[in-house]
Amino acid sequence: MNLEVTQEFSNSLYWISLVAVVVSSASGVLKSGFRQFDLFGVIIIAITTGLGGGSLRDMLLDVDVFWIQDQVFFIASLVSAIIIFVGARLFSISPKLFLIPDAAG
Repeated sequence: MNLEVTQEFSNSLYWISLVAVVVSSASGVLKSGFRQFDLFGVIIIAITTGLGGGSLRDMLLDVDVFWIQDQVFFIASLVSAIIIFVGARLFSISPKLFLIPDAAG
């Protein structure tokens, strides 16, 4: 493999991982929103949902935790949680909408 292909593959994995964190965080926000959590509770659930799986993976593999190495993942989880929380309060959201990010994450 040449260097360009490796770099493109690495970039693709980075963006896929970032989208997975955001979608998983969205799933956590929607699930906790139906239980009437406040913003702090929603953020805790969203970050735990968005970053928990990858954190567990990295700890089991005995490597540095991905979101500590690159804080973009943590910030993306936090920002997506706040945006979806505010959006869910402004608009009426069907519980069926929860199934989309839950299935994607």
